[in-house]
Amino acid sequence: MPTGHLPIYPDTVTLTATVSAQQILTRIDTSSPDYSVKNSFACLDLVAANFDVLVDTRWIYRAADHPAPTPPRHVRSAPVHTPNTPLV
Repeated sequence: MPTGHLPIYPDTVTLTATVSAQQILTRIDTSSPDYSVKNSFACLDLVAANFDVLVDTRWIYRAADHPAPTPPRHVRSAPVHTPNTPLV
């Protein structure tokens, strides 16, 4: 287990909604007083392991089959592409 972490970033991030709390808890150091988990899908109950919810939010999105709204005239925008750099 690595020591230390960046103070504003979570130590663990869930990448699927199918991961269980037990799967997360067996892989982390719960003795650390400032360990954090980004529960990306809000599907983990970590209260029994003394975790508290810091931020509770919902994803917002625009369905891909809906056209993007036209921005107001005073707003300028343009795609940004850096040569030889893959878009992620």
